[in-house]
Order: sequence, then C-alpha cells, then structure tokens
Amino acid sequence: MREMPEGSGERQDLETVVQAGRHGRDLVQRILAFSRNQEAVKTKADLAATARLALQMLRPTMPATIEIKEEIEDVPLVLADVGQLQQIIVNLATNARQAIVSDMGAITIGVSRAPQRPDRGGNFLRLRVADTGCGVDAETKDRIFEPFFTTKNVGEGTGLGLSVVHGIVTNHGGWIEVGSEPGKGTEFTIFLPVLGSFALPLETAAA
Repeated sequence: MREMPEGSGERQDLETVVQAGRHGRDLVQRILAFSRNQEAVKTKADLAATARLALQMLRPTMPATIEIKEEIEDVPLVLADVGQLQQIIVNLATNARQAIVSDMGAITIGVSRAPQRPDRGGNFLRLRVADTGCGVDAETKDRIFEPFFTTKNVGEGTGLGLSVVHGIVTNHGGWIEVGSEPGKGTEFTIFLPVLGSFALPLETAAA
C-alpha cells in the first residue's frame, strides 16, 4: 500500500483491505471479550466518523443492487470503545443485508442527536440502521437479543451478532429499540449518551 501513489485507485483499494483486516482482528477481540466479559477500552469517540468509516468498509461487501443510504450528521462526542462502535454498525448492517433475501432493497444508516425524552436522563445520540428486508414477527422480535438465538439455517449464523450488540450498547449506558413487521423491514435504533451526560441504567426496549 505504501508503495502506491497517493490518491491512486490501487492505494485506495489496499487501504480498504488493510482497514477490513484490522476490523477482522477487532471482531475476534470483540467475540473474545463477549465470552470473557472483558471491559471495553473507552475514549472520546466521534460516532459520525466511526459510522462513515464502517460504511467505507461495508460498501464493497454489498451487492450493487442494494442501495446504502447515508444519513449521518455531525454530532457531539461519546465516551466509547471505537472498535465496539464499529462492531455494532457492521453487525446490524450485515443482518440487514441478509434480511434482503432478493438482493433488491435498501439499507439506511443514520447518526443524529436524539430528541429529549422525559423518561430518560441525560442527552443521547441516535444510531439508526434500517432495511427494507423481510422483517420479523413479534415472537421473534422478543427473542432477538438472546445469545445463540437465530432464524438462519444451520451453518449460516451463530446467533451471537445481536447479543453482542446488546451487550456493547448496555455497557455504554445506552439502549436499543427495535421496530419490525413481516414483509415491512426492520429498524434498529440505538441510543448512546453524549460525553459528560448523565445516563440512568437502562434496559432494551421494543417498539
């Protein structure tokens, strides 16, 4: 990569490969952290920049027939493990891609400030991942974050992806809301506290 000219297509392709390799390393570390209950390494993090980087890695892995819509605003910093934030986005986007069974549809990834809610303490950012896929029924939605629960065929999934997401979000003082209906797609909305904002312990909520 370093031998390629700055701005060349070859160098950009190799930069994507390097970033994907680092992400693969981080993925293994995240799974190990999940199984060993290790603490996240939290620093000041830019959720918008993290989401844009995750999208840069994800786009080459998606079929050209799936549109990726970016609705990312500049937002305040959060206190977070950047690798785990990327893992949230990659896990949710991967699930969204698998839910679009015909390879024809759209995935929307958004970052914005969350509206103030009287039932929650502090100020929060909102990370949204929505798809136009097959959706799930109410019974499946109620179990969606259970470890090893999966609707995929044998050999196609471990059932750990969403439970990892849930554990990361909870450990960061946030919560998740899920909206889905069969045939109408699925939307995951994650709320994370702004750096320095007071946040109460929260549970997962289903919309």
